[in-house]
Amino acid sequence: MAKVDDFVNEVVDIYHNHGVYIWGGNGEHTVKLTIHTINAMENSQTNTARVLAYISKCYDKGYDMSKSKAVDCSGLCIAALRKIGAIKPSTDYRARDLQAMCEKVELRKLKPGDCVFNKTSGATHMGIFDGFKVIESQGRDVGVTRRDVSAGSWAIGGRLPYFK
Repeated sequence: MAKVDDFVNEVVDIYHNHGVYIWGGNGEHTVKLTIHTINAMENSQTNTARVLAYISKCYDKGYDMSKSKAVDCSGLCIAALRKIGAIKPSTDYRARDLQAMCEKVELRKLKPGDCVFNKTSGATHMGIFDGFKVIESQGRDVGVTRRDVSAGSWAIGGRLPYFK
């Protein structure tokens, strides 16, 4: 059985290492991605330009990007689950898939490692509760962020089966 503390620590590490939002990202090292690869993942030159602008802003602020990872919202969860060995390296899920496998949890009863979703079913966005705030891959212009549960448009929480 995977340990929820290890999962939360992986999510927090992605946040602290300036995770970059890239559509379909599941924990790839940002510095190893080429413009061609990012464009293929994003399938949009406009979105690729936004991702590159965000990465450039991180460098301009003096951030060490050597450990930065590329993740979308579900990819943040997937990258951490893969790292702790809870799922196979080839396993991938969308937010709605992860929500479907979770036991529903009221937002006021969240525990560290619980997921939060923007809809009560069929979620299109998600984040991970670290015990204090939600860490989410919020968007191409802001990357992986951390904010209060009340600051997001969260509708429901969920507990992954790996941590019951």
